[in-house]
Amino acid sequence: MSNDQNGISSASQRKMVRTDNGRYHAVYESMGTVWYAHSATSDFNGAWNPDQQLSYYGKILRLNTMEIL
Repeated sequence: MSNDQNGISSASQRKMVRTDNGRYHAVYESMGTVWYAHSATSDFNGAWNPDQQLSYYGKILRLNTMEIL
């Protein structure tokens, strides 16, 4: 839950994409923090890597996350 109406727009739901290698990537906002997670396999129901914190109340913590794509 979040009280930040700007989150990642449209109700701060997780935004998900699937890359060419079949992996899923999700970004979401929760309580002022932006998080990123990605699947460990190309199976949507398979294992997911732990969520990574990308920001904390507007302060960017990570810039190299795209390396794992």
